[in-house]
Amino acid sequence: MIKGLLKLFVISIAIALLFSCTKKKEDDTGLPGPNVGSPAPLFTLKDINGKEVSLGDFKGKVVLVNFWATWCKPCQEEMDDLESAYKKNNDKGLVILGVDVREEKKDVLEFLKRYKVTYPILLDFDGKLVKDYQVMGVPTTYFIGRDGIIRDRIFGGMNELVIEAKLEDLLKVAK
Repeated sequence: MIKGLLKLFVISIAIALLFSCTKKKEDDTGLPGPNVGSPAPLFTLKDINGKEVSLGDFKGKVVLVNFWATWCKPCQEEMDDLESAYKKNNDKGLVILGVDVREEKKDVLEFLKRYKVTYPILLDFDGKLVKDYQVMGVPTTYFIGRDGIIRDRIFGGMNELVIEAKLEDLLKVAK
């Protein structure tokens, strides 16, 4: 009986060591969407003024892609903190692209007046970008490094402390 338990214990340890020695991907969460450590899918959308904006236009910059909607309470709550981060870090190479998800332009414009957003707001009328990034809910934010690689992503709302902590290392890299 003791030999059997000892043998089971040794086998368990061997299996645990085997799994701990296998290299894991940087983002092994199993969650939907492009993974941390992979290139950000490129896209082009129109902004609220009808001008085309492409992710590729911001090569060499740190880019936050924030999916949101006017009716979303956590989106509303993080809007001021995103605006603050944008104003504080824009000259350090930060770009924030707010991507409104499947709403009418007039509703988005009304919302933006109320929240005084100055960073680019893009309109994903048909939901193609939402599909490409496999956004399951809003807000969802991707942090993209200067090299175009996804460095982090947040599902749900953020506050200023979270945003600044995520940006700290990304903005340190030489321009």
